[in-house]
Amino acid sequence: MAFEIKNIDPVLFAEIFTPTVMKELNRRIHIPRNWIADIDRRRWAIDEEKRACVIWVHMADRMNSQQSYSLVWNDQVMLISQLQYCRYDIVYASAGLQEGMADAKDLMREALRVGGEHLDGTTDPNDSSAIPHAEFVEK
Repeated sequence: MAFEIKNIDPVLFAEIFTPTVMKELNRRIHIPRNWIADIDRRRWAIDEEKRACVIWVHMADRMNSQQSYSLVWNDQVMLISQLQYCRYDIVYASAGLQEGMADAKDLMREALRVGGEHLDGTTDPNDSSAIPHAEFVEK
């Protein structure tokens, strides 16, 4: 199975976004007051077989207005922020992802390729919100 763009399933969301994951994210992203209602209106890129998902997030640093995304995979988190078209900065990665960073980047790259900038399924390479190949800038 590969990434698919779907409406967020609240039950699956609760299984993937465990209390450990939420604690890690709480310090780094802005979570709306009515998180569950917000989730009900959104879509995600989900690979149910790998139990990996990518959602669009607001970074806690309100000065960061770039498109930002969170990958959650195996109870680990990676946050990226767009620098420019198809180029991303890895803002944060869980310690457990360090050994599997190449795999995490591949998952994020695939989710963005399938979902496009808005995680809405944009795959037409002529569309300005398509992300045919995400690059990650090393700092």
